[in-house]
Parts: sequence; structure tokens; C-alpha cells
Amino acid sequence: MPALARRAATASVAVLLWSVPALADARPSLAHGFGQRYDLPVPLWLYLYGAAGAVLLSFVVFGLFVGERGAAHGYPRLNLLRFGFFRATMASRAFVSGLRLASVALFVLVILTGLLGDQTPVLNLAPTIVWVIWWVGFSLFVALAGNLWAIVNPLKVVFEWADGLVRRLGVDEGLESDAPYPASWDVWPALALFFVFVWVELVFPGSATPRNIAFFILLYCSVTWAGMSLFGKEAWLRKGEAFSVFFSILARFAPTEVRVKGGKACEECDACESESEDEDCVNCYGCFVRATPGERELNLRPPAVGLLRSGGTSGGRLAFMVFMLASVTYDGLLATPLWVSGMFYLQSVTGSFGVLGSLFYGTLGLVAVPLLFFGLYAGFVKLCQVMGGGASFWGLAGAFAYSLVPIALAYQAAHYYTLLILEGQNLFALASDPFGWGWDLFGTGGYEVKEGFLVTSPISDSFQILDVRNPLKPKVLGRGAHPQPESFLFHSGVWPRSGGDKFVMMQGEKNFKPRCDKGQGPVMSYRAIDVPNSNRYRFELLDRYRVENGAYANGDPAVNALGCSAHWFEVHPTWKDGGMLAAGYYEHGTHFLKVADDGEITRKGYFLPNAGSTSAAYWINRNVVYTVDYTRGIDILRYTGPGTDGPITGANQRGTGRG
Repeated sequence: MPALARRAATASVAVLLWSVPALADARPSLAHGFGQRYDLPVPLWLYLYGAAGAVLLSFVVFGLFVGERGAAHGYPRLNLLRFGFFRATMASRAFVSGLRLASVALFVLVILTGLLGDQTPVLNLAPTIVWVIWWVGFSLFVALAGNLWAIVNPLKVVFEWADGLVRRLGVDEGLESDAPYPASWDVWPALALFFVFVWVELVFPGSATPRNIAFFILLYCSVTWAGMSLFGKEAWLRKGEAFSVFFSILARFAPTEVRVKGGKACEECDACESESEDEDCVNCYGCFVRATPGERELNLRPPAVGLLRSGGTSGGRLAFMVFMLASVTYDGLLATPLWVSGMFYLQSVTGSFGVLGSLFYGTLGLVAVPLLFFGLYAGFVKLCQVMGGGASFWGLAGAFAYSLVPIALAYQAAHYYTLLILEGQNLFALASDPFGWGWDLFGTGGYEVKEGFLVTSPISDSFQILDVRNPLKPKVLGRGAHPQPESFLFHSGVWPRSGGDKFVMMQGEKNFKPRCDKGQGPVMSYRAIDVPNSNRYRFELLDRYRVENGAYANGDPAVNALGCSAHWFEVHPTWKDGGMLAAGYYEHGTHFLKVADDGEITRKGYFLPNAGSTSAAYWINRNVVYTVDYTRGIDILRYTGPGTDGPITGANQRGTGRG
């Protein structure tokens, strides 16, 4: 297997490199960047090639480092239940019961707030819990900590309570029938339900409406409980319940596992027979519950080692993992100019504007993108098969299936983490007023996420300053004209000191030009001019700063790859009506610029690394700057030039006046 993978990986890399010249004609798209919730001007084809390259590299890693014996037969483990604290908590019936009770209570509260509460999404607990805390936050928790869902799943807990009650009332067989789960169904029911969930999230226009959320939860409950009753609780949770399947896949990445030693508790467990090759049963929570205390282990293990354990990669599970990856990518694709213009064109040609047209094309895309991803995956697998000489296609497809999980997890984190950080703060207020009825149970009802002033960065139009201190009622304070809309796009901007400064600093960008010219995006200073009796401003362009090609000794490289534009910049902590700023300039390194009282911009220093491509610069204190470099990682710089004296004004606080 390693030799096969090495040859296939070599061929795959060659195929990718042969197609790189096509990037020359790539057009701008929108993608997520580091550290902010913003749009990054990355060509769409570069983004797609990056996705393909990520899949390819995963194949290489799995092929080179996963031997024939795999990882199931030996990796370092530390049983946490050997320690008193963990044994007294995580193995405690009272502790686990408390977690399950809290889960059910929150589950019921979400349904009640959805049905009875204020239907404004930001004032109701249900949308924040479902779409932010649970879907984003809990998914990351499972991947980075362990499969808590297997313990606190409220649908499972409620069914167990109801089943126990029925048995106490004299019905010996309880709520579960003896009907076998059809082997041919595999996890396809779970995939179908997960597709519906993602459709509601991305396509359905009322996904944030609390009452709709409650309705879909109740509908999903009825399907899940019916499946548990018909085929048995464990069988349906293992293959029919969408989120049990989803979280079990993510949990393979986690640094924890539950293990039953010896396998005696697992002799009649179909899941262990089909998914475990050794005598121990791993991550089967049904067996873990049935096992004696001496057979149970809660282990720390190397992160992601669970992905290397073979087994369980059926066709349905492979399709599930492909859809996990494709659905997050599709969410990002919905915001690209290519997709928006394409949908507008199709709707204009067919005359299908409105809700029905959006539903149709949104659903069509949600089907097409996973099929495209599967075609890409199958192509690499087929290449491996050809280079490997005789290996079965489906055998290779199953062997590489779990290589998709880290990619899906990384896409999920990169795409949604700012949603979790910013929108998750609404939970403080919603805890005191979950129904939106004006309560203040814990004294946090007045908590509000205030982001101050927002500087928009449109592609080829005037930038706008928005007052978003009341997020529900943003106000346009003023606009600044674009000096060269045909040449470059506005990329980022800042109005320092929460809009109290006399300058607004903007930065333009135009990429993939080997030589600098007047069409490259400059750093620009605008003067904020208060319009009398209007509570509005106009912004007057004062100066532009551009870099040039020249000699490396002078900080000016002779040629460029990404271009001559600045990228992310930040003003100095002492900024007040001018001062120092640091800007990442791709191959031109980091430039330290001084903005004078009249707005004139001059360079006071630079750092030009060898073979670097600097994306962003951040002041850590008066003199230390961290720069993020696409090729080098993070450089730590000390600026020793002028302009760093004076009182700290806090002008560069992240999230305050940043575009």
C-alpha cells in the first residue's frame, strides 16, 4: 500500500502542476481570511485548486504514513479513569445524569422559545442555540474534545426515559421492536436527513425564524423516535440518526476515545463486529454502558489517530463524508460573484425570480456541488488504482475516505468561527431573556454586541462608514469616493479611535501582476469632514502611497508574484489624527508608514524577508510587530524608527473601526 500511494501521489502532483498555468486567467472571488470576518480577494479558481490540492495532500499523507497494519493495533493511550478526579466525575452516574438532564432541559427550552417566543431571530434563544452554539460550537467541541453527543443526545435520552416508563407500566418489550435494520440501507437514511438539515440551513429562506426551527426539530424528533421504535435504539442511532453519524465521524479526529477491554460486553453488538478489527471495542457507547467498570477505559490518544483506524468506510459512509465537505464549501460558494451572477443569469433567462426560483437553483446547487466533489475524489482514487496496478477501486475509495474529515473540519472552522465568536455573545442576553419578552433573569438582558463603526470595502464603488453600535439599525454616516474604480478594489479600511479620528485609512488591491504600475492598489488617507447640521460626513482623498519595483537592497523587489498592493494593515497604538501604521505588502514585505497631520504618507522603514509573501501586520506593543507570511509563517519584528512615542490611544483595537 505505501508504494502504491507514493506512485499515485507523484502522478497526482504532476497532474495538479500541469494545470497551474490556468490560474493566470483567474478572476476575483470571495473567500475567508485569517482573524477577521471579512471577504478576501482570492481568485475562485485558486480557491478551487486549493480545495483540490487539500484533497490530494490528504491522499499523500494517508498513503505515505498509513501502513498495512494501520493504527488500530497500537498507539499511545492514557486511561483517564485511572485517576480519581475523572473516575469521580466522568464515570459517576450522578454526573452523567446531570449532563443528560441539562441537555433535555435545554432541548425543551429551545422548542418552547421557538414556538412561543418573539419571532425576531436575534431576540429568541432558538436560532442562537441551534445555528451558532450547537451546529458550530458543539461540532468543533466534538472534533477537538470527544463525542459528548453520544452521551447527551436529548432524543436518545427522552426515548430511554419513555422506554423505561413503559416497561415499568408492564410492557416487557418496551418501545423497541425486533425488526432488523436493512443492511442495504447502510447510513443512507442518515445522509438523507442530513441533506434536509443542510438544505434548511443554506437554501430555505426561513431557517432563522424561531417557529420554523421548533417545527423542524419536532418533525425530526418524530422521524428519529419512529426509527428507534421500529429498528431498535442502537441500530438507528448508529446508521439512521443524522447527527449521531455526523458526530461519530468528527469524533475520530478527537484526542479521546471510549474503549471496552476484552470485548465480552460486545459479543452481541453488530457495530463492534463490523467496525473493529481488534479484540477491544472502541467508541461504541452502547457496549461501554453495558461493560463492567473494570472493562471500561476513557483514553487520551494522539489527535486524529482515530481516522487511521480501518473499518466502517462503506459506500454510504463515504458519501456522507463527501457531503460533509461539499456542504460547507457550497455555503462559501453562495457568496462568490461567480455564483451570484450565474444565478441571476439563469433566473433572468428562465424568468424564475422570487422564492421558488431561489429554492430551485439553491437545491440544484446543493445536489450538484457534492456530485462534483465526489467526481474529484473518484478521479484521484482512479488514478491511485491505475498507478497501483490491480487494487480495487472501492477498496481504495474506502481506504482514503477518512482523509476528508480533517478537510471538512478545517473548512467548518474557517468558515464559521467568527460567527461563533461574534454571534455567540448574544447568549449572554438570551440567557436572561430566552423568549424575547423583556425579562432580565440574571442581569445580563441588556448585554449587546457593539462593534462600533464599520468601514465597508466594496470592489469598485465608494466605501461607506456605517454606525453599527445598534446592530439592528445601522446608519450610513458617509461615503468616500473610489479614485480608480477601473484599476483596483477597496480591500480594507479603518476609521481609528472608534470614528473619532480626522483620518480614514483605506487600502486597495490588485493581484497577480509581475510589475508595479499606477493601477496597483495604494494605501490611501482620507480626511473626515463633518457635514453641518446633518450627522453625516464626507471623506476627501488626501494622499496615496504605492510601492515600486527596484533593488532588494532598497526594499523594492524587481518582480512580484501576488502584486504590488498592500494587504492587511494596522495603525499604531499611539495613533491620533495621524501617526505610524504597518502594512503587509506581499513580496514587498512589511512597510512602516508615517501619516502626517496633512495626510501625506511616507515610508519610515521596511522589512523585506527572503522568499516572503507578507499578508498582514499587527502591532503587539509600541515597537513589536507580528507579521503573517504565506510562505514563512509568522515573523516577529522590532521597529526602531520614529513615530512610536506618545500616549496610548487604543486606536488599533481589533473590531473597532476595522473594515
